[in-house]
Amino acid sequence: MAPSATPGRRPKRPPPKPKPGTAGPRSAGRLQRAIDASVTREIEAALRETAGNVTRSAAALGITRAALIGRLRSLGIDVAAYRG
Repeated sequence: MAPSATPGRRPKRPPPKPKPGTAGPRSAGRLQRAIDASVTREIEAALRETAGNVTRSAAALGITRAALIGRLRSLGIDVAAYRG
């Protein structure tokens, strides 16, 4: 016997569908893209100001060098393009 068909128990309801105009899975995607774009702009500005120096860029952004390298990889930013 399936758990939802056990006598004396109510069957599980599916999760409610988001109402139009409210946050749903597609909104989360837009938000993440907006965050990524903002982070990319800040990182690229720091790289331009430091001529592609990752250590100094990380310090300017207030993050560790390792964290910046991780962001560079995840966002697909090529540091060589900022070195003169």
